[in-house]
Amino acid sequence: MDCYSCKASATGACSRCGSFYCARHGGEDREKFRAFCASCFDRMRPTITFSGVVLVVLSLLPFGFGFAGLRQGADGVVAGILMLLLGLVCGGVGVWRLFRSLSQFPPGTK
Repeated sequence: MDCYSCKASATGACSRCGSFYCARHGGEDREKFRAFCASCFDRMRPTITFSGVVLVVLSLLPFGFGFAGLRQGADGVVAGILMLLLGLVCGGVGVWRLFRSLSQFPPGTK
């Protein structure tokens, strides 16, 4: 079997489109644990970017509620801290998704 792009010896097949790829034109996605060719991953890139932006923006909401809870005094401290942690996790996942959408695929190629 040959690579869909360069006709080199194939190292795997895309789980999305079924095309065979070499090490330079495909690989395993570490997040989904599925193999993708570079063209299918490039088609998914805008969706990954959009989800990262949405998560970062949505993380602002729990931060707002968290700071509001902390300002209420002793009654809102626990709820405020939990909201701040939720915002931190949501924002962290969003930033990770944005980084992932900008990273090179397959990893290790230039």
